[in-house]
Amino acid sequence: AHFGIRPLQELVDAGLPAPHVIQLQLSPFHTHRDVAVWAQPHGSALSCAAWSKLSSVDGPADQWAVVAALAKQKGAAKAQILVKWALQKGYLCAPRSSAASKLERQAIAENSYHGCQPFVLTAADMQTLDTLDIHLPAGRLGVTDGYTTSDILSREWDPTTAI
Repeated sequence: AHFGIRPLQELVDAGLPAPHVIQLQLSPFHTHRDVAVWAQPHGSALSCAAWSKLSSVDGPADQWAVVAALAKQKGAAKAQILVKWALQKGYLCAPRSSAASKLERQAIAENSYHGCQPFVLTAADMQTLDTLDIHLPAGRLGVTDGYTTSDILSREWDPTTAI
């Protein structure tokens, strides 16, 4: 569930510093605008995470069609459009970083910061991407990145105790 800025504000209200980095599954499909607006005056950087989940074939077809059309216009991959969108927003961006095959490693390199350098998204492009926000929840695409449902739903699984 998306809790918005409530937990962030609770930290500040308790006299604790605002987080230096707030890691979210950010994309044009879920911009977390409330968190982005809150983060700026508090000096918190936003970090995009879990790009691999956004590359699933299942997802918001209408929104993906807009990204695909923009990618075709720019001569780029859809993933590169997402990475460039994040970078031009000023977000820290961590595309998927590991893969087993040479082809997957090549795709990661091409969709990294340096792989996206040859093109720029115009203000109109950015505005178009910003209209795609449908508050897509994390995990909605059904990608578990190697975990099974029982791995992530069992009572023993608690991300706060991971080492």
